[in-house]
Amino acid sequence: MHADEQPGTLIMHYLLEMLEKADKLGQLNAEFFVFPMVNPIGMAQIHHHHHNGRFDFSTGINFNRNWPDLANCIISDDEEITGKFTQDIKDNKNRVISAVMKWISNQNPITALDKLRLEIIKIAMHCDVVLDLHCDVHALNHIYIAPQLMPEYQDLADWMDSRVTLTAENSGGGSFDEVWSRLWIDIQRLCPNKPIPNPVLSATLEYRGLVDVEEALNRKDAENLMGFFISRGFVNAKNRSYSS
Repeated sequence: MHADEQPGTLIMHYLLEMLEKADKLGQLNAEFFVFPMVNPIGMAQIHHHHHNGRFDFSTGINFNRNWPDLANCIISDDEEITGKFTQDIKDNKNRVISAVMKWISNQNPITALDKLRLEIIKIAMHCDVVLDLHCDVHALNHIYIAPQLMPEYQDLADWMDSRVTLTAENSGGGSFDEVWSRLWIDIQRLCPNKPIPNPVLSATLEYRGLVDVEEALNRKDAENLMGFFISRGFVNAKNRSYSS
């Protein structure tokens, strides 16, 4: 999970407190990677008391776009990979992850942004859930998610009180939230006769607008996200509130 914008950062702060408390109580059934600031390059773009943070100044690249097409990357590295899959789904999953790790090791990143993205991919590739907490300028809560993940994860939208669900498998810009699910969707299409894992849960959670930073409101958002984790069995607890 990561957050790069004001409401999302505060929500992540409260969520981290709750996860740490659950960890001390021995209630975590999953390993959580929390990035309160996964994009330090963009977060450092403060000019005249205004935060820019959307585009890399040295390349003009949108931080949240132009992420690599991982299926294409690993096939370009090894055109025979699809012929190496077996009838063992766990083995196939490990082969895909290993192929991505090999592709990363073959890269020669030059810019700070390239290096940062490779480090993020190294971690996110091993996750079953990848959530990106954002906000718009002015908006109600909404969620971006691949259509193949719905309605299975409608509960995530419900927990965050999403007023709109926007689905896209590939919106064409290489969005961060599409990278992780698309890898498995693409491999499934290429290998319809092999057992390939279902796409991981990957979504962008848009928490209202830039000015919607308020302690009680954002703590409630964090509690609701914790409720989703509890309902899915990632946290073994009955009460989603971990307030002091």
